[in-house]
Amino acid sequence: MRFDKRAPKSQKPGATGPQPGCPACDGGWRTVQFSWKLALEEPLGEWGRYPKTLLRTRSLKKGFLYLCPACGQQWYLDDAMRTMSVLPDEKASLLLEWDSGPLTLSPALREKAKAIGAIGAHPLSGEKDFAEVPCRVLTKQGQWLDKCLLSFKTAPPTTSYQKKILFLKDVVDIEPSDFALPLAVRAATCRSRETRTGFAPTYVESPEGLKFALNWTVNFFDKKDLIGKDMVLSEGKPGRLPTVQEDMDDITFIIGDWSEEIRELIRD
Repeated sequence: MRFDKRAPKSQKPGATGPQPGCPACDGGWRTVQFSWKLALEEPLGEWGRYPKTLLRTRSLKKGFLYLCPACGQQWYLDDAMRTMSVLPDEKASLLLEWDSGPLTLSPALREKAKAIGAIGAHPLSGEKDFAEVPCRVLTKQGQWLDKCLLSFKTAPPTTSYQKKILFLKDVVDIEPSDFALPLAVRAATCRSRETRTGFAPTYVESPEGLKFALNWTVNFFDKKDLIGKDMVLSEGKPGRLPTVQEDMDDITFIIGDWSEEIRELIRD
């Protein structure tokens, strides 16, 4: 699966052949995202047919829901009307729940989140309206979850890496998580620079002097009986080190609405 940013291939006027309703009709899951902006600008291009065939079925609090009349596949168009993303069937109910009402922090929870500190998106992601806060969460069911990310974006939770999802309305309380890295470390990871393909390290060490390379943005650390709260940024030029990446499968994402008030939580 890919996010295709290429300029569309030209299509000769009057060309004949199958006219699928969406990329899912045209070669299965070859494309999970495409540029709606380019599709509109290049009606004879590779994706130029889709603005004519995809049907808008619903305006959401952020963005729009579309349907392919040929195969029934749903698609999500972002609020800026730039990117069209496939909506997997298993994510459709989550999108509707996300759209059902506001998902905001109470004043008390906002102060707790601010004390923990949020970080923004990595510069290479291109996202500007984004914040995440690692914490421990008490749900309405009375369960404490030790590795949670309060996630604030303008888009619904439809990405494949978010496997365990709750909404802010499901949360009673939050507190610092022992597994969360200190703010200084988290902030450094979200400014990390790629030194080779796929590797953007931030070096940390434990109180015992064990060193690790955190790859890209990392919020939690739980490795070899070491936990995030005890890790600090490592000085000096390290040699070859164990690499740690964010374990998305181990995190529960708590989805909230982005607003300018949320920007005040960012302390990177």
